[in-house]
This record gives sequence, C-alpha cells and structure tokens, in this order.
Amino acid sequence: MNLLEVIPLARLPKGAPHTLTYYTSQLVAPGSFVFISIQKRKAVGLVIKVTPLSEQKSVIRKQEYGLRRIDGVVEKFIFPWKYVQLYSWTGKFFLAQKGLMIKTAFPRYFGKPTKALKKFLESLGVPPNPASHEAPKQRIRFAEGSWKERIFFYVEEMRRVLESKHGSALILFSTWLDAEIFLKFVKERVPDVKDDIILFRGNEGEKKHAEEWSDILFGRARIIIGTRSAVFAPIPFLSLIIVDSEASSYYKSWDSDPRF
Repeated sequence: MNLLEVIPLARLPKGAPHTLTYYTSQLVAPGSFVFISIQKRKAVGLVIKVTPLSEQKSVIRKQEYGLRRIDGVVEKFIFPWKYVQLYSWTGKFFLAQKGLMIKTAFPRYFGKPTKALKKFLESLGVPPNPASHEAPKQRIRFAEGSWKERIFFYVEEMRRVLESKHGSALILFSTWLDAEIFLKFVKERVPDVKDDIILFRGNEGEKKHAEEWSDILFGRARIIIGTRSAVFAPIPFLSLIIVDSEASSYYKSWDSDPRF
C-alpha cells in the first residue's frame, strides 16, 4: 500500500490546496496520471510522490480526516519526470505554488476525467528519453533589426536546428499576432520546413491543444512557436530559444496566477 501526493489538473475553488494525498495498492510511479475524487467531483491528477504506507503510519494516525483511494490509473504512459522537476523549480523561482505551476503546464483537456482522455493518454506510448542521446548544444538568441531582418534571421536559425539530428527550437513572440504572421511567412516562403513547425496555443480547442502537446513531447514537432505560455511546452531536445522583442511587458504574467 502506498501514499500518493497528487496534483489535481482540474480547476479548483480559490484557496483550495493544489496538492492532495490518496492511497492505492496499485503499482504507481511519479509522473503517472490517476483518476481521483475531490468531494463529489471526479478529476485527473498527476502523481508527484509515492511513499510506502508503512513509513507514514504515525502521521496518518494524527490526521483528522480519512484518506481516499484513487479511482484508477492511466496505464502505458508516464510523464517524464524531468519536466515535473523543471516546473517545480520554476514555481520556486517565481514564489508560486508548486501544484498551481505544474497544473498550468498541462492542456486543459487533461482536467476532465473522460473515457476519451484515458484512451488518448494510453495511446501515447513511451515518450523519448533525452538522456539516451547526446544533449544538443543549447543557445539563446536575441534578434535585433527590422521585423523583416528578424524574420529572415529566425528562418536561418530554424534551418540549422532542423539540420541537426535531435535538436528542437522554441521561438517566442510577445503577441499572438506576431507569432501568426511569422508562421504564415514560413509556410508561404519556406514550405519545406512547414511540417516541422507547430503554433502552440490553447485557444483552438482543448483536444487539438492536447494533440499538439503530444506532438511536441514525442518530437514530431521540432520548431515550436508561441507566446509566454509556450515556455511550458515539453520539448525533449531543446537546443535553441529565440526571444523576439524580449523587453516587451507582454512576457510577464501579471494579470493571472501563477505569475511568471
């Protein structure tokens, strides 16, 4: 029997804890997705810690509430732990709750415990392990000049990444308009690379956003274009980050939690 620390991926009332404890006799590893109950609600959660029940008996006896058993486990897919560590570090750096920061990194589609979601997750398989390849040399580039000059510079850098074996690039814009203009330019002027590019945004439909998320996680999309929220994309072999108009205040999440 094990105790699980779980971060619910569903929206919770303001002030509610973002990390909950459950128990199970099933084999569960950190990074697993589980189905849970929160009062009368059903939800999906990410397991961030697994502790044998025998090591926590004294703590459990002192608690005034009873633990609940998880409702089920998503099999065949475990989210790579390195991303959870990165999101946790980001939360500490910006003084945000770890659970809230990690929840922000996942598509909203994961917050609804449907059969379709379980089928989707179990169909993903095993994500690539970046540790199995030599880490690509990482670069952060800040472009200067006119909009036209910067666009051509970005395209040149994209080509360098695609010529490598495992590298990926994250290109950040301060607004969605700039990101869409750049994507349109690439598809029209550089059609040979359009299949490797993805515009990572969450307002095109929850299922589509989840599919784009999986394309990034499994390396099927090697050039990721987006705004500030794209920094949470699970990019396995990140070798290049380009920040357009890096001084823009739009990169700051000042109007919603978590702030970063």
